[in-house]
Amino acid sequence: MKFFSIPIIATLLSLSLAATPHGAHAAVVASSTIDWSSFNIQLIDLSDGSNAPEFRWTAQNGAVTSWAFAWTDPPSDDYPKQNFSAADFSSQLTTDTVTTLSQSRTTRTAGLLESHSQSATDNFTNGSASAGNDGSFELNGNGLAILTLDWQQSVSGGGEGDIYNWANATTNIYASYSDTDGAGANKTVFVSTNTYDAVPQDRNGSFIFVISGDGEHLVSGTFGATASTRTMISRPGDSGPINPVPLPASAWLFGSALLGGLRTRRCRPGNR
Repeated sequence: MKFFSIPIIATLLSLSLAATPHGAHAAVVASSTIDWSSFNIQLIDLSDGSNAPEFRWTAQNGAVTSWAFAWTDPPSDDYPKQNFSAADFSSQLTTDTVTTLSQSRTTRTAGLLESHSQSATDNFTNGSASAGNDGSFELNGNGLAILTLDWQQSVSGGGEGDIYNWANATTNIYASYSDTDGAGANKTVFVSTNTYDAVPQDRNGSFIFVISGDGEHLVSGTFGATASTRTMISRPGDSGPINPVPLPASAWLFGSALLGGLRTRRCRPGNR
């Protein structure tokens, strides 16, 4: 088995440090991720095989948007914004809006919905990002379709009790259905995490929704998921310029896992 050399480890460490906001007052940071690769549709047949349920998408859409704002005196045009969309769940869409004092970016792939924002300034800045999918579906047959999806979010930075220096991460997942006889159900999970102190917060969970078909009536419905973030600093002297993040957070997690594995390998009894 081959192992990475010390120079490569040093490079990974330097990259991860370069992507971390520095200074006595670090930037406020928010991240929200929906693991679209975890999205699963489990079909349960209640017809003994004579009228098994069949699920199909009738429409698929996805969109990403981000913007970053830095207030200056006199005002400037430092207000970049990007937004893209696609009529499917698989096309890769990304945004990256950066000023010297704020950054927002999104990543939307076949397996991921991620938004990230960070702000740092001597005056007033905002960062906002959103990545989401939504679609329409139909269910035929006698049985159940169980939809599941995992999500996570984190916020950090801010000052204790400071409403002018905060980060917000939001997860919004919804589903609804009805059949031609009027029966149906709906469910929405809306989780919003804020930080008004310097203590980082992390949350995660799973969305579960059950669709029921009676075998006689056509079932139709909608499903959607959005990961969004927002950061703001408007108290003078809170922090210095941000350090733009060039790679998704997953890249830094990979580097951390690699270093952990190398440490375990080197400390194993009997290795020389």
